[in-house]
Amino acid sequence: MYLGSLGYVAQNELTVLKNIRRDVIVLNAYYDEIKVAWDDLKCENIINLYEPALLKALYKSIGHRFTAILLNLLNYRLDLIKRIIREYNIELIYANWGSNMIPLIKMLQNNLINIPIMYNFMTYPQNVYSWKVFLENWYCRKPIERLDGRIHASQNMYRYMSKRFDLKKHGLDMIVTPFFSEKYHYRKRLPLLSEKDGEPHLVYIGPLTSSRNWDDIRQEIYEIANEGIHIHLAETNVPLRKSPYIHFFPYFPLPQLINGSLATYMTQFDACIVLFNFKVCSCLDRFYTSFPSRFLFALNAGIPIVMPKGYLLTCEQFVNEHQIGFAYKNLTELKDKLNNFELMQEYRKNAIRKTVDFTYEKEFHKLEKLIKVLT
Repeated sequence: MYLGSLGYVAQNELTVLKNIRRDVIVLNAYYDEIKVAWDDLKCENIINLYEPALLKALYKSIGHRFTAILLNLLNYRLDLIKRIIREYNIELIYANWGSNMIPLIKMLQNNLINIPIMYNFMTYPQNVYSWKVFLENWYCRKPIERLDGRIHASQNMYRYMSKRFDLKKHGLDMIVTPFFSEKYHYRKRLPLLSEKDGEPHLVYIGPLTSSRNWDDIRQEIYEIANEGIHIHLAETNVPLRKSPYIHFFPYFPLPQLINGSLATYMTQFDACIVLFNFKVCSCLDRFYTSFPSRFLFALNAGIPIVMPKGYLLTCEQFVNEHQIGFAYKNLTELKDKLNNFELMQEYRKNAIRKTVDFTYEKEFHKLEKLIKVLT
C-alpha cells in the first residue's frame, strides 16, 4: 500500500514501483480528492482517505501539521485503513516524504497494525526554523525508531538521524538517491541561448512565493540580473521588477514532466541554479542533508548545476564528485565561471554522459531488496 499525497513525488515513485510490483494500492492522504486514475500509470486502485471539504476547512484554520496530528489523535479513518488492509491483503505499507506522513504512521503503530512499514524520507528535517525542527524531531522520534525500514536520501541524512534517534533499536536503514525516473529525462538537446547572444543564461526550477519566506528569492534574482546574468523562471503571480535579464516561461504540469518536456526545455540553458532564501532560515539542517527537487530536475536535463557555497552540502558533494557543476562564493565568481567556455563545456559533457546513471530505475533495486526482506 502506497501512502502519500499524489504530486510529482508520487508520480515518479509509482512510475517505477508499478513496473516492479504491479499490485499497488494507492491511499491518497492529501485533502484534494483524486477522482480519476493516472492514465500513464494505469493505477486503478486509488482510494481517497479524507473528505476534501473537511480537510480543507481544517487546513485553513489550523494548518497542515496540526491537522495531521489532530487526525492521528482521533484515530480518524483508522477503520477504513484496516478494511483496506484486509480486503487487499496488504503485505507492506510504503510512505514517503519528509515528516508529512509521520502522524498517520504513528496512528498505525499505536493501533498495532501488524504490517511492516517502510518510509522513504527524501527530505528530513522538513522545517527550516530552529523551534520547528526541535518539535519535529521530538514528535517524530518514536515513530521513526519503530519503523521497519528507513530510506535516507544521503549519507548526511543517515548521520543526522543516527545522532538524534536510536536507529539501532529497530528496523533496517538504506541510502537511496531520490533520482527521477528515466521517463523524465530530456528527449533532445536544444541550442544554447548563450551561443546566440554571448551572455550566460541560468534556469531556476522551483517555486517563487511570498507566502513561504524561504522560497521568496526575489532579492537573489535581482542581484543575479544586476550582474548581467540572464535568469529564466516559471511564470508567477509574485510581483517582480522588470529587467532585460529576467525572463519567464510557462508552468509545466505533471504530464509534461513525465514525458520529458521540462527536461528538454532546460537543455538550452548554461546551468540550473538552486536557490533558497537562506537568510530567513534559523536552521539549515534540511539543506545539509537533502536533494531538493529543483536540484534533481537539473539531472533529468543533463545540464550543469550551480548553487551558493556552504548551504546545500549534500548537493555540493554530489556535483563535485561527478564534476557536473560548482558552488560559488559570490556572483563575480559565478559569472566568471559561467563565461569560462572550456569549464562549462566539460561540466555539460559530464552531465550529459552521466544522465543515464541518474535514474530511479538504477537505484530502485535497493528498495526492492529491502521490500523483499520486510515482506
